[in-house]
Amino acid sequence: MKPIKVFIVEDHEVVRLGVKSILEMEEEIDVVGEASSGGEAVEKIKMISPNILILDMRLPDMKGYELAEQVKKFQSETKIIIMTGFEDEQEIFSSLKVGVEGYILKDSPASDLIRAIKEVYSGKNFLAPSIAKRVVGKVFEEEPLLSERELEVLRFLSEGLKVKEIASELFISERTVKSHITSIFRKMGVSNRTQALREAMKRGYIKI
Repeated sequence: MKPIKVFIVEDHEVVRLGVKSILEMEEEIDVVGEASSGGEAVEKIKMISPNILILDMRLPDMKGYELAEQVKKFQSETKIIIMTGFEDEQEIFSSLKVGVEGYILKDSPASDLIRAIKEVYSGKNFLAPSIAKRVVGKVFEEEPLLSERELEVLRFLSEGLKVKEIASELFISERTVKSHITSIFRKMGVSNRTQALREAMKRGYIKI
């Protein structure tokens, strides 16, 4: 298996080098480049074509989601993970809107960053638990597309509960929980939790 090519965009050198050193300890990951600004990153990314792009949200010349939008236009196959120290709702939803596949906080464990990279590379999406809960909270502010029970299941999924745990919380069978999850994904036209949250935003069920 070829290593996952990762490019880091972070204006704080200490943070950038720290992330780089963590990733370089993983045999499955190859840090192929780094930049301290959006402008510098664009030119390098065009030449390197990384698999995963890790972006700081607040760069000196632009927002992380603005850089993500640029990259998606000329290199859509590159997956993007926003890494930030802030839980700003506008930034979160702007990032999801332009197609960012991952969103993680800088104070997350190193293991979460590694997991985010591997999951995003494999075609999944990754949201830090606190971010997922915030997004789901916005879903509940609007008239739901989902039934009350489906919203309960979705809330538990956002909190990281597994099917067996959700069944215990709701006093229903695991089979029924799985049925609700299938219905949620079908109604949203998605295949996983994060995509469901993103789709809810696109359809106007989540307000920024």
